Amino acid sequence: MKRFISKIFSSLGKIAGLVLAFGYSSCFPVAYGSPTADYRVKGKVTDILNNPLEGIQVIVEDTDEVFEKDGKSTNRDTTYTDGNGEFVSSLARDEYGTAYGTYVIFNDVDGELGGGDFESVSIDLSDRKGEKVKDGKGWYEGEYLYYLRVNMETKKDGSSEN
Repeated sequence: MKRFISKIFSSLGKIAGLVLAFGYSSCFPVAYGSPTADYRVKGKVTDILNNPLEGIQVIVEDTDEVFEKDGKSTNRDTTYTDGNGEFVSSLARDEYGTAYGTYVIFNDVDGELGGGDFESVSIDLSDRKGEKVKDGKGWYEGEYLYYLRVNMETKKDGSSEN
């Protein structure tokens, strides 16, 4: 019985040696890492009558990833709408190829000065599909654009934030 067990272990050792000698991984393509993609958020902010809102603060916050802005890494990008109510965020990189965990927050920071005092709006990009604007190669899936059209409502009397 001892000889039989010894032969089995000897055979297994030879097989393991052959696998190591010829490289088990050579049977499969080598691929390390995970998919990545770049994305940008762009859009227009209006009131409920579709009048463009200037000066609305737009915060794109990614709970997992970072933006490169002014040579620094951060998990949020803040921009403001222009005179046409339009905005564009900085380019962000996501290691999973989606904007999962990314929120876009719209705040009226000037109150009545900008034509009204508007309620904040928050949008989760996790369930949205971005438009592919640039092809990628390998693990890099390319660049995606998320376009948002946001209508902000006037705050109700007595609901102003402090």
